[in-house]
Amino acid sequence: MHKFLLVLALPFFLAACDQGPQNTEEENTNLSIEAPRTEIYQCEDESTIEVTYAGDTAVVSTDENQYLMVQAVSASGVRYVSDEGMEWHVKGGEGAFGINDDTQLCTVVVDTPK
Repeated sequence: MHKFLLVLALPFFLAACDQGPQNTEEENTNLSIEAPRTEIYQCEDESTIEVTYAGDTAVVSTDENQYLMVQAVSASGVRYVSDEGMEWHVKGGEGAFGINDDTQLCTVVVDTPK
């Protein structure tokens, strides 16, 4: 009886062993890493900022500082925040940059191709 059960269970064990990860060359060629993309914005105070996007991070460069920001929850558009409390909120070629009530609106003037 035990031999009969073993013979019945053997195909299930073999099938379970065959279900490991299988990476084919075709699957590997579909993997891609998004290249960083840089946009330059003109702000309402006549200053310019340069924003480089890479994955879920952004580096916002002003004349005085650079801020490394990470993507945060947003109801609309994409919002990035820094450890210093700065925010960059962008949607459709327009963005808001600043902290609390000291925020200025900016419009994209140069966009690198995707």
